[in-house]
Amino acid sequence: HKVNAVLKLFQGLESASERLIIAYPTPEIGWDIFDLNWKKFQKLGKTYELLFFDSKLYYEHNKLIISVIENHLLHSRKTEALRVDRVFCDSLMVGQCVAQWEGIPFYYDDDHLSHKGASMVINELKKLLFVEQQ
Repeated sequence: HKVNAVLKLFQGLESASERLIIAYPTPEIGWDIFDLNWKKFQKLGKTYELLFFDSKLYYEHNKLIISVIENHLLHSRKTEALRVDRVFCDSLMVGQCVAQWEGIPFYYDDDHLSHKGASMVINELKKLLFVEQQ
């Protein structure tokens, strides 16, 4: 079964590491943000200030892998979670996953992070690593 295979993978990685960080899935927006912005720019000479989708869609779409990660975290002392979901979902807007904020896209297309989006995730990783060093 796939769930057991993923749990065994996590356990194997953990046994070979002093510390394991598992990232939650990156929200997939489901539409090409570049194409959407380009079409608006062609019509109106500007892009969208704000693009988002209901965070319930993210959690519903990823409920299986999230439950596997959370199950592993409950039984582990060496594994931590990088909550990529919290970078984009329910932080800037409650109940929403934000794909573009103040005209700055967090994605290049429907599921690949832009430089800005990747920087946001890296900042969360740095916080996780820095807190553990103290």
